Amino acid sequence: MSSYILYFREEGRFENQIAWLSKNAWLYNMNQIVIDTIGGMKYSDELPVFSTINEAIEFYKDYTWVFLDHRADSYIDEFDHPIDNVIYAVGSDYTGLFNDKKPEGKLIKMRAREEGEHYASLIVPILLYDRFLYLNGRRK
Repeated sequence: MSSYILYFREEGRFENQIAWLSKNAWLYNMNQIVIDTIGGMKYSDELPVFSTINEAIEFYKDYTWVFLDHRADSYIDEFDHPIDNVIYAVGSDYTGLFNDKKPEGKLIKMRAREEGEHYASLIVPILLYDRFLYLNGRRK
């Protein structure tokens, strides 16, 4: 098994944002899962693509799911990252992960001057860098 970052491809998100998220996954040796809400894009055969997050959750039900959600009680920099078999789900920039319903699984949020929602392209590099530091014993 392995570790994944899950993100959304949706109306209003530019392809360079998707490329940025993909590059971050590559830099930190993470696999990717895409929730494609608009279709029309050709993906490599190795890239798991779903039309809803619930499809992905059902398919990867044996994995630990970690949701980045502004309603979480704990922060990224306090989180004990799993070594393997984990999926970090970053919500839609427009609709969040599950709208008003809190997802089931581990919830973490970014520590920032202002609490609230943050764009995926901002939070993914912070999350993956923190995971890298944690797994390499370098987080203070």
